[in-house]
Amino acid sequence: MEREGNSEPKIIVFTCNWSPFAQANMAGVKKVDLPPFFRMVRLMCLGRIQPAMILKAFELGAEGVLVLGCGKENCHYDFGSKRGEEHFQTASRLLHLLGIDEKRLKLCQDFNDSANISFVKVVEDFVQELTA
Repeated sequence: MEREGNSEPKIIVFTCNWSPFAQANMAGVKKVDLPPFFRMVRLMCLGRIQPAMILKAFELGAEGVLVLGCGKENCHYDFGSKRGEEHFQTASRLLHLLGIDEKRLKLCQDFNDSANISFVKVVEDFVQELTA
């Protein structure tokens, strides 16, 4: 997808309500500079994401989709992390069939309550991968 000038890519971030969203919220409270070009879609659990949601994001013009969830051992709903990963893989296979570059879709399930991974860093790294 071609962008005008040096504009930043449009990114949709699907995020679990728990650890990843809490980190995003805390970054806002601490007034950490967040990239202005992404939109966050908050889900109660990553297990609620459907492949159609990811495909729709690309259909509506997203240049990248980032899916963030809790680690498998930290999932508040036990099954959510595993189900979210399964749905992500299904969407990834469908995007491949549609000819959409696989690096435009990323899953990160490394979030937990101890905040050993930074929401802001994950988003910034994804943007760098997209613009490289």
